Amino acid sequence: MSALPSPEYSRNMRLIGHSDQGGRPDGVQLMVHRGFAYIGHMVSQGFSVVDVRDPTRPTTVNYIAAPPGTERAPPCA
Repeated sequence: MSALPSPEYSRNMRLIGHSDQGGRPDGVQLMVHRGFAYIGHMVSQGFSVVDVRDPTRPTTVNYIAAPPGTERAPPCA
C-alpha cells in the first residue's frame, strides 16, 4: 500500500487502513456489523462486503450485484 496524502484538516485523526472496495470506488453508504463493512454502490449497482476485523488490513471478500430493475426502486412508503 502506498502512502496516502495527509490532509491538513485531519487533526486528531490518523489513517490505519485503506481498501479500494474491490475496485469499486463509488461507495456511498456504509454499515458495519460483526467485523464486516457493507458498502453500497450507486454506480456499480450493488454492495461490497469488506472484512474489517483487522482495521489495518481491510479485505474485500465479496460483491453482490443488485437484482435487475432494482437500481432505481422507489422508497418504501
